[in-house]
Amino acid sequence: PYPGQIDVAKAVKQSVAGGATAMIMSKGFLRLCAPGWNGRIGILDYLFTYAALSPDPIQQVAISTVEEAARIGADGVCFFVGLSTKNDPYVLELLGKVGDLCDRYGMVFAAEAEFPGFYDSQQSHLEKHGIKYLKFTARLCAELGCDFISTNWTGDRGSFADLVDYVKIPVV
Repeated sequence: PYPGQIDVAKAVKQSVAGGATAMIMSKGFLRLCAPGWNGRIGILDYLFTYAALSPDPIQQVAISTVEEAARIGADGVCFFVGLSTKNDPYVLELLGKVGDLCDRYGMVFAAEAEFPGFYDSQQSHLEKHGIKYLKFTARLCAELGCDFISTNWTGDRGSFADLVDYVKIPVV
């Protein structure tokens, strides 16, 4: 747990008051926190999570759909893409389908094209996977219909600028 996760509704209210323009959240907390943003910021429904305590802790599991995001009032969806698990083919297939559905519904499609795993250091990921991994994953997201992506810091301005140029869609 992170400190901001203790009272999510309070964290949302503080973020909105501080100038946040968008948030990514899972469907349960989207409903819980709706009064805190009251239409003042963009909301993206998080489509995936992990079974972090399982034998394969980075394997992605779908927890929502584009249709559900539209039904609960989200402006779009966010899809984490951390490749290098046994379910990569499933993730890529679903990524393509989500891109199609977001286009049909007129919803924003964001992707987190990041290193697989939460618990290793940034340096460890750079050594293990490299900037090439980030460029591949981010570009793949762009090619499958994402409107923008977020990704990990590459370590320096030059390599990050190279990644942004390669991806061809906005990168945050």
